[in-house]
Amino acid sequence: MERDNVTELKKPETFVDDPLTDMLRSGPRKLLAEALEAEIKSF
Repeated sequence: MERDNVTELKKPETFVDDPLTDMLRSGPRKLLAEALEAEIKSF
């Protein structure tokens, strides 16, 4: 008897881009961009 422990993962649902999600993501994107710019300047 063959036994395995492989589990099939469900495919994630398609992402719905709404204005609230976009607004919530824009803040962290801006912070990351600023952090990258500061890192580049210090390099």
